[in-house]
Amino acid sequence: MSITRNSAPPSSPSTIVPPRYLMLFGAIAVASGWLLLSVPPLLGLPLEPFILATLGLGLVVPALVFSHRTPGMGARALLRGIVRLPHPTWILIPSVLGIPVAVWSVASFVGVAMPIDPRRLLGLAIELLMSLIVVNIWEEMAWTGYFQGSAMAVRGVVMGSIVTALLFAAVHLPLALFGIATWGDGALQLLILVSSAIGLRLAIGVLYTAAGGSILAVAMVHASFNTAGGLVTPGNDGIRIGVVITIGVVAAIIYVARRHRAHTPGRAR
Repeated sequence: MSITRNSAPPSSPSTIVPPRYLMLFGAIAVASGWLLLSVPPLLGLPLEPFILATLGLGLVVPALVFSHRTPGMGARALLRGIVRLPHPTWILIPSVLGIPVAVWSVASFVGVAMPIDPRRLLGLAIELLMSLIVVNIWEEMAWTGYFQGSAMAVRGVVMGSIVTALLFAAVHLPLALFGIATWGDGALQLLILVSSAIGLRLAIGVLYTAAGGSILAVAMVHASFNTAGGLVTPGNDGIRIGVVITIGVVAAIIYVARRHRAHTPGRAR
């Protein structure tokens, strides 16, 4: 498969991404995730150091190295996407609040929402900010800024996002399946992991295109998704998963419909 950009992602100039770099990135990311994220549950060690090791060695370093070696791209352009504000800037508001507000609204409707008070809101805001700064902005620099942006440029927003989602889910597989007692439970966890990854990556892919290649905006979406679990009572995290799947699928449908309408003769304005 030729990995030639026919429409450059917003984060970088038009260029040719060598297919071996994208395949190597995916292989390194998955191998690092399986190797490093399998250690904590097996040995009873803290998870956080291994998450950071996977982030650095399996995602950030390969993305920077491969982008640096790609003519017309460059590691500096990738890093600039971290601080690039979206256009329009107001996109930052739904980036931060979209998923949490939707999750809490659904949870409130079915009676499983956590009570909201200033103390809880402050705690969630601090958690979101820490997740954004320490993990998600670097994670999305690699996943969205390098891999997904390249995949979407070749295969379109929907297919590029789905390909990214499958690799993204594969990296997290050791954590999702550890301790599963039966094949049925394992299949269910795998379904949840893959479907939520597809929903998240579709939402991020559409937003990344709409926000002019702002890694900051998509990192906020990822951080808000991680934090939104604190808005529902224990045992009801399926609401958060259902919300992100719904948002991602709806965003993709709207994006495809608008693209189709814009390219239909007599409909373009």
